[in-house]
Amino acid sequence: MSKPPPTFAELAQQRAQEWAATQAVAAKAQADLQAAILAMPDVKGAPSPDVPWSHPTLACRVCATNMFSVTRWVTVNGVRHRAEVVCLACRTLGTWDWNTKVWLEDVTGQAPTVAP
Repeated sequence: MSKPPPTFAELAQQRAQEWAATQAVAAKAQADLQAAILAMPDVKGAPSPDVPWSHPTLACRVCATNMFSVTRWVTVNGVRHRAEVVCLACRTLGTWDWNTKVWLEDVTGQAPTVAP
């Protein structure tokens, strides 16, 4: 004799168990990915926007000081690519390209922008 088909409640319970198992796998994968990203040297080494930052080869294109607040830190495959910084002396906002070692505003001919 064949087994009777499952009831709606039984099917709902099965789907709920499958959903919970799938969500547990997704949550673990998300947690593993987040842990891996936080362990990357470029993420760990990114400057805090709250702490003044300087670099020996980087100077403001307006006032030539070298103390900045980093508003954006861009990396590509773990390699420094660009940094958007605000000069702490004159409040000029600029984007430094680590590959070409120039201010992008100088390349594009954009006038200096003062950060709010």
